[in-house]
Amino acid sequence: MLAQGYDRDMPLHRERADLVPNANNPRLLQRLIRLVATGVRRPRALAEVLQIEVRTVHYYTQAGEWLGLLATDKEVHLTPRGVEFAFADPRQRTRLYALAVWSVPLVQALLSGRGDLPQTDVIASFILQRESGMSPRTARRRATSLRGLIEPALRHRPTKNTSRGTQMSLRFPIPGTTGSPVRRNLGVDLRAGTENNPDVYARLLHALLDHGELSTGQIRGLLDAMGARDCPLGGYVEMALRREDATRIGDRLVVTANAIQRREVAEDGILTALTDPAYRAYLDQLMAEVDSPLTKQAIRSLGQRFAQWDQRIFGERLSTENVRAMRDKPLVGRRLESLARAANRGPSLPPSSQPFVNVLDTPLLPIAFPSSLTGLTGGVATINEALKNARTAPASVRLPSPIDPRAQIHGGLLCPGETLPRAIPDNLTLRLRLMTHTPVVSLLVAMLLLARKESVDLRIQGGDEGYTVSWGNQSVGPLLEVMEGFSRDQGWVVVRPANGGLLATALIATCEDLGLVAKVRTRVVLAEPVFLRLQEDIESRLAYESLLPLEDRLHAWLDNHEE
Repeated sequence: MLAQGYDRDMPLHRERADLVPNANNPRLLQRLIRLVATGVRRPRALAEVLQIEVRTVHYYTQAGEWLGLLATDKEVHLTPRGVEFAFADPRQRTRLYALAVWSVPLVQALLSGRGDLPQTDVIASFILQRESGMSPRTARRRATSLRGLIEPALRHRPTKNTSRGTQMSLRFPIPGTTGSPVRRNLGVDLRAGTENNPDVYARLLHALLDHGELSTGQIRGLLDAMGARDCPLGGYVEMALRREDATRIGDRLVVTANAIQRREVAEDGILTALTDPAYRAYLDQLMAEVDSPLTKQAIRSLGQRFAQWDQRIFGERLSTENVRAMRDKPLVGRRLESLARAANRGPSLPPSSQPFVNVLDTPLLPIAFPSSLTGLTGGVATINEALKNARTAPASVRLPSPIDPRAQIHGGLLCPGETLPRAIPDNLTLRLRLMTHTPVVSLLVAMLLLARKESVDLRIQGGDEGYTVSWGNQSVGPLLEVMEGFSRDQGWVVVRPANGGLLATALIATCEDLGLVAKVRTRVVLAEPVFLRLQEDIESRLAYESLLPLEDRLHAWLDNHEE
């Protein structure tokens, strides 16, 4: 007699996942699922790797569908439960397999009220009640298979409600990880005035190092956002050019190579002031002890110009009498001579007008990891609204955005020189563009593609200190630092502030929101629909193939890191 609650009235045309499986080896099934996770999907390819017949592959993929671990549209692929199983630690897979088994209604009905797994004849009789058209011989063969699939799950009987299975983590926002183009603190220090204020300039320099480029409208927006509405932007643009922290291309300031080298200066207004070439020239004049009318006149002129700087940095006006005693006081454990002056822009950064993945061999290729990428949250609708506003008022005051046109630095949704599109048609186009145009997303996806390979053990996992990368049994380091180290070893110039800017937690949360990645507990994996599309869809396949050289470079770099 059938167990109560089990419905034997079934439609004539059955879904493949509803059929009683004809596979009996759980280990072979689990091996097949992990192969599907690596991208091996076609029956003949699976048969060759597993050294079984193609017919047997069909039996086992159907068993995977029966357990809710696999699905088949055009090609077999992982379900969310299958992704969780495939990327779980080996010691967790036994429990996850058991949860999949106990989630099947047939298993629940068969084992309801039973302490042990019934004998084959009992299971065959159970199947015949369910499948009246099946021959006794076939029912017995299926019973043998069913017994083999179920048996490993008996050691992990579910408690109440756990038979429904597990799910991957949902995409809830992470407090404090949304990133921002402006560092959020209690306003900017205006003790040094509103014009050429080193504290204000340090904040702007930090934003320039975050985004790589800033338009005059964005500089105005940043000033307003930091509480410096009364600060005229002209002096700060001139200061950036005078210090050679930036070059001007059109209406944009573009960061220079040497500004990146001295990026720690942007962390503190005092360091910004003491590396300023004009202010250092003033300090040199004070210490020169040249007693001439011309020198005294120059000192008086510079003293008036930098009076507020003196008060801000030293707490009093400087003079020839006190400068030697005062000059090193703001620098705890350092001397003024150890600070290089902000001059000399460094090597010229190359022009580029193609997507990032197409210019990997460019020496000194400049790339940024901008915090404004978090503005992509919300997908196509949010982005198209931003594109509409940008086309309507291209010179308006606004904060940096992922859809900004770029002159030289690869970092956002557009490659340098690309004009604003009218719209992004759909989420697929958005994902493909991010994977090919946006360096930090390209690097993340390439790493996750590499992590799909069966022959490697690459993991990106979250923890108390953010996301870290491990290769085999070795920790490589925090995610963005690993990306930066790899990029520098490729000969690229990485535009990134010393602190702040884009956070790894914000990057992962944004990519998860856009459907590019998924999380299996603490591990980050490439979303299965994206992986499937990259392999099977013609348009997506082009993006996939353009990412493969980057994946190969990462593989070689991680191998060398391990050595």
